[in-house]
Formats: sequence, structure tokens, C-alpha cells
Amino acid sequence: DLTFTQTVAEGSMRFTVNLPTGNFYVKSIRMEGRDVTDQAVEFKNNDRFHGVEVVISSQGGQLSGVVRKEEGGEVLRGATVVVFPSDPERQSKSRFVKTVQTDQQGSFDAKGLVPGEYLVCALLTHEAGAETDVSYLQEIEKLGKRVELAAGAAKTENLVAAAGPATE
Repeated sequence: DLTFTQTVAEGSMRFTVNLPTGNFYVKSIRMEGRDVTDQAVEFKNNDRFHGVEVVISSQGGQLSGVVRKEEGGEVLRGATVVVFPSDPERQSKSRFVKTVQTDQQGSFDAKGLVPGEYLVCALLTHEAGAETDVSYLQEIEKLGKRVELAAGAAKTENLVAAAGPATE
């Protein structure tokens, strides 16, 4: 019947949803009629909450393409493509940030993107997890190409890889 029960510890938490494979994204999360999609919710010991509604869409944006070492040059396998929102307010929200690796043909495919405006860049070096740091995303903004994705839209952007920022 698509209902669920969850026990949570006391404290401030955000809802996260494990999505099925495909072009799905979390459209909204409401708790007792209040939008908590990207909000932390305060839970106190023994609190009971009802009416949590999670809306998932199968109409995520999709961005694919090929990464090359240089303009018109050889394709690059194993490069990291980072797709993140151009709006700084959304950069700290993980549902808007995706990383994918290029395959043997230098191709990438990022699915399940929430509709909106993004920056996409291909990096020769990237430390896994660095994309969760807003200062890192701000550092690679200048390398990004702007892309607008509507619900269900599929776009192709071919990229030239750049060196990633130096990591500590």
C-alpha cells in the first residue's frame, strides 16, 4: 500500500530517499502538510509523526555526452563529470548534485536530475565526495558549462576535461 513506518533518534535530521535505478528524482517531501524537502526536521524523543508524503517523479532531466582531452581530440575514459546547480542556494543540497564517470568511449550519462539550471564540467582529477563541499563547487564553477533541464528533458553536452582543483 506504499505506506511506511520509521523509528528515528532524537535530533535534527533530513529525509533522504533511495531511488530506483532510472530517471527518478525526489519531487517533494511533505510532513503533516509542511514542505520539508530540503529542510532539517527536529525530532524529540518519543515524538510521533504521521502524514509523511514522498513524491517521486520518473521525469528527471538527463544529461549525456562525450568528454575529450582537448577540443576535437581523443576521447577520455575515466574522467569525472560533475553536474551541480548554478544557484548557490541549491549547491548544498545533495539531491541536486551528481557525479558520473566516463566509460571506455568517453561517454557519460547523468540521469534523475531535478529540473533546473545546472553547471556541468569534466575533471581529470576529482576526489570522491569533494562535490559535497560547497566551496569545492564554487571553485569549479568557472569550468562549468550552463545547461537548463526541464522535467523529462534529455540534452547532450560534449565537454573538454580540465584539471580539478588541488585537494589538501
